[in-house]
Amino acid sequence: MISYKKKRAKEDIWAKEAETNTDDVAQTHVVSLDRKKVPGNERYILTSQEILDLRSIAADLRAQYPELAKRIPELQKSSEPRRADGFAKVDTSKAEAVFGNQWKSHYDSVKEAVLDVVNWEKENDVK
Repeated sequence: MISYKKKRAKEDIWAKEAETNTDDVAQTHVVSLDRKKVPGNERYILTSQEILDLRSIAADLRAQYPELAKRIPELQKSSEPRRADGFAKVDTSKAEAVFGNQWKSHYDSVKEAVLDVVNWEKENDVK
């Protein structure tokens, strides 16, 4: 997870956090082994360019999996409007050109994690 921080005179503003799916990270590591394809000593931004909105993700998961609705928090919308200066713009085109990835969405990443927990609980008889 990458956090971008932008300082102001009287306040600190935290920009969006960029999440990366572990499958995407693993695939990137495998591709990185090809030294002809991936130049060394370079930095890449590995994330989906979408804005991470946990409120929407939670609402969508509650709707898609009603049996889990009691376990997924119902997050209230903020009364404050989003501030454009609180976000950092990221360009992932360099990473996409080298690694050929289309990064998994934040929704899919969170959904996979939730379903992994549910499956683990079933396999281990957790109630």
